[in-house]
Amino acid sequence: MTAPAVAARSQARTTAVDVTSHAITLPTGIVAGNLLVVVFSSDGAPTVTAPAAWTKVGQLSDATNAVTGAVFWKVATGSDTLTLTTSVAEQSSHIAFRITGGASVWGISSSGSSTNSAPTELALYGQVDHLWICTRSGDSTVVPSAAPAGMTPLTNQAAVGTLSASTSTAEATSLDSTTYTPGTFTSVTEQWVSWTLQIHPANVKSSAITESFTTFDSNVWVPFDANSAWAGGQLVQTVPAGAAGNAALLYSTRLDLTGSSAFIEVVDPGPQTATTTAHIRPLYFFTADLAAGLSFYIYRGDAYVFHDALGAVAGPFAYNHTTMRWLKFRVTGANYYFETAPDGSTWTVMHTGTVASVPNIVMTDVLLVFQAVADGAEASASVSKYDNLNLAPVTGATGRPKVWNGSAHVQKPGKVWNGSAWVEKPWKAWTGTEWKKLT
Repeated sequence: MTAPAVAARSQARTTAVDVTSHAITLPTGIVAGNLLVVVFSSDGAPTVTAPAAWTKVGQLSDATNAVTGAVFWKVATGSDTLTLTTSVAEQSSHIAFRITGGASVWGISSSGSSTNSAPTELALYGQVDHLWICTRSGDSTVVPSAAPAGMTPLTNQAAVGTLSASTSTAEATSLDSTTYTPGTFTSVTEQWVSWTLQIHPANVKSSAITESFTTFDSNVWVPFDANSAWAGGQLVQTVPAGAAGNAALLYSTRLDLTGSSAFIEVVDPGPQTATTTAHIRPLYFFTADLAAGLSFYIYRGDAYVFHDALGAVAGPFAYNHTTMRWLKFRVTGANYYFETAPDGSTWTVMHTGTVASVPNIVMTDVLLVFQAVADGAEASASVSKYDNLNLAPVTGATGRPKVWNGSAHVQKPGKVWNGSAWVEKPWKAWTGTEWKKLT
């Protein structure tokens, strides 16, 4: 996947007058679908806010509250403007980017009072080609003379005076990456705040991935422990007996759930007794930093919709493994849906809600995890099994549907023994007066 690229930059600063309203100069040539990123630097330690259409990566002030650095982004509509607001009147500067091929922005910040301000390492899951931007918000008019090694170009916007803040940025592209460890900006001593930003490309739609769990591919799946394995054409997660434990498996590519879905067959949900501490979380959708997730949650014979920050969003729903053998999560328009089916095709909505009601999760940029947990010491191992990620029962090569044989979907038998070979079973025979269907 091609890394996002900077198509244009812009920069500006306020005058030597403290203000609460800071008009941002955006780059030229903006068209719908471009990714817009704004790096904002302010004197002091105000709270910086943007209109609702913009996403705030975050803000940080140095330990003495001399300077603040904040980052905002949005996917352009083509008629975009931005005015940032500070909670107290301050002077500021900024650098803005127009990026092609980008879909989301993640970041980590650091601060200090020293020479050679040092952006910190950023490590996120989802291994693809990335654009990285490192920033420096410096107190007063001090700007760096050199960018971190391997990053170019160095872009500086000096403050109007000593009662303001300067902004500097540098860029790099890394291939097939999840982690970036930047060097330092070369500068004289001053208070500073830095951000390391990962510009992530557009993600694969969740419905586009499939897995039959036949052959394990380490380029696709990342086990967090030794408790997840491919066995008998299934994903088997085993939490050993005798102690609390965990089994977790990550799909290595970040996914876009909007206008899409993902479903899985639960072959065995594991122990579902009234006293077990074991539970499973199939179709567990996480943020790229694994800080928050939304999932099915099956525990003690009940099914829930669970969010890491909110707890149980919905449920309990009595979990019937026969009628709820298949589980699906989809996003349609402004809503998300948790659905179940006995056969992978006849879906019933278990719970629905608005995407806006789910905090901290961007539906265009999620990770898929399968997890089994025992919160306490179980007398025997807790074993759960899955099959057919986004692979519903389908029509076989000769036009016959597949059927469930008790352990797997197999092609419906359609051949008969003619005494010397297996031949295609005739569907009709001539009775002398009509063609009659054979059974």
